[in-house]
Amino acid sequence: TIIILRKKFEAPALRGTLDPDEEDTIYGVDFVKALQTAEEEHNYVQCIRLRYLQLLRLLHDQQKICWLPGKTSTQYVNEVNLAPFSALTQTFVRVRYGKYPADEMMYAELNSQAQEVERLIEPENIRKETEA
Repeated sequence: TIIILRKKFEAPALRGTLDPDEEDTIYGVDFVKALQTAEEEHNYVQCIRLRYLQLLRLLHDQQKICWLPGKTSTQYVNEVNLAPFSALTQTFVRVRYGKYPADEMMYAELNSQAQEVERLIEPENIRKETEA
């Protein structure tokens, strides 16, 4: 029993990808490689999941959120408080937990929103917004 739990826990870090049936994590995942594979396979459900988790990792690394396993997406929305993050989180939740079908256009929109969040959280942009 311990070996099975240990294998399940270590598998994502060793593979560098995410199994769709495993709990979401931001650690031990090569997001660039995993996203490239999902895009090549036109697996837009996985693309949306990976891009969202990649953004969570960036937000956590920049201390904009405190990522924890089991924390809800609503909690992250409240921490970040940016409209594009709220919108892409809604898409992520519908696709990941609501089994909503995803397509290339939906993924492109989510990716665009993620890029906007990344732009907004850059240190020089944060200073400009607080000075205005």
